Amino acid sequence: MTNNIKRINHNISGNCFCSSFSNLLQFHGYKYDESVIYGLSCCIYLGFVGMVNKHIYNIVVNYPNMLPSLVSNTGLKYRTINSKNPADELKCIMDLFNSNHIIVLQLHPSLCVPNRNETAGFVSYAPAHWITVVGCDMNNEIFYYYDNRSFNLKEIPFDKFFEGRDKGIEDTNPRRTLYLFDFCNELYSLETSIKLSLNSTINLNLYQNRVLSMYSSASGLNKFLRVIDAWTKFLSSEQIQENLLRMKISITGGYSVKGGYRMLFVRYLNFLSFYFNDNRLIDISNIYRESASLWDELLVLIDDVLLAKKALNKELLNAFKHIISCIFIFEQKGFSKLNEWNVFCNL
Repeated sequence: MTNNIKRINHNISGNCFCSSFSNLLQFHGYKYDESVIYGLSCCIYLGFVGMVNKHIYNIVVNYPNMLPSLVSNTGLKYRTINSKNPADELKCIMDLFNSNHIIVLQLHPSLCVPNRNETAGFVSYAPAHWITVVGCDMNNEIFYYYDNRSFNLKEIPFDKFFEGRDKGIEDTNPRRTLYLFDFCNELYSLETSIKLSLNSTINLNLYQNRVLSMYSSASGLNKFLRVIDAWTKFLSSEQIQENLLRMKISITGGYSVKGGYRMLFVRYLNFLSFYFNDNRLIDISNIYRESASLWDELLVLIDDVLLAKKALNKELLNAFKHIISCIFIFEQKGFSKLNEWNVFCNL
């Protein structure tokens, strides 16, 4: 028996979270595309990770607490369901389908998109992935789902699905957690959600110095640059390659997006320009367009070391530091301009 496959307006996206939650909200009548979800979730972020004792360094381009931000800024209500075993989770999923729900959840990427097994480093450095599950075939034990990198409806056998639901490093393991979203009550108005998310995004990027294990602001940048300066002194060439690969996976979302996701923010600001009929937001969006180009320049430099197997010499280190510093300056300018606009408009 094939459970009715829910029809949704799915589009390719660079961000699996934004794709899945755009699918969810549009299914329930809220016409929010991925760029609007990106903005309302306060996704844009620049943070630096330096775990010196473990020789782990990274650049974080998306805010890690996207779901709490989206919920807070839109008034979306949900509760979690934690299943003890695959049989319990299957029953919960079937109950949700029978109640006319689609399901957004996390799966280990090695199980949901086979070709990602062949993508260098993806599984190691991006161990959790959001998908939209829209139906199943009980006779053949198959789930049907959408992935952000493809227009096409995909299939996954039950056994592979449940393997992917209980696989991954500790802090990103899906652990068979389901999210039950309540659409009985209206969400906040779009204008209210925009106001809340802009205030949070500006505060996060201009005034907070630390989120979890990530440092932001000028002090975080300077600390990160000092560490990068010493890479060639205390990291092996293999460790340098590993950290650069980790950064590349983070900046590109596992090779699925260019520009460090900044073009999604450009699209969001362009949407706000249309929504508020204010061309000043177009000018601000152009700052992030420039930033996106710089992120791509950084990736070219990283590939010079990763693909060409060049040694990370002083010249490359200085170029790396220069681009990161320019990105930071551009984006701080953008957030400052956005803050000025926000205050002026009294949002």
